[in-house]
Amino acid sequence: MAASFALTIKATADFFEADKILEKAGKEKARARKKAGAFVRRTARQKLSRKGKTPAKRGAPPRLRSPEPNLKTIYFVDDPTTDSLVVGPVLLRSSDTDPAVPGALEEGETIRTKSRGGRVVIRRLKPHPFMGPSLDDNVSKYPDLFKDLI
Repeated sequence: MAASFALTIKATADFFEADKILEKAGKEKARARKKAGAFVRRTARQKLSRKGKTPAKRGAPPRLRSPEPNLKTIYFVDDPTTDSLVVGPVLLRSSDTDPAVPGALEEGETIRTKSRGGRVVIRRLKPHPFMGPSLDDNVSKYPDLFKDLI
């Protein structure tokens, strides 16, 4: 004689609790973005060195000669409203330095600085990328960060 049984399933509208799932996914995605920012920041800081008294060669990361805050002062900020992350060095606010120096170093641009005598000097900076290569070095890690978010 075969056994018989009855199965009753009651489906409700909030069975999956979509709000809670989306909230958790958002938090996990923000956490993964922050980890990605930390990877890029660490790699960029490692690329900058104090070795040598001569300027870095064209295309190589810049060498540091000044105390902090300098190019090694790198922050990352997560913006959940736009689902994005910004990573980069702080703007160097000084009376004798153009605040756009970090970007100018990355691309190689012309900036204005003050000489020791107080005159404004226009300087052409050679490109010394360090943030772009740091991002490229870490691209392979990103899929693992965003895998299995829930």
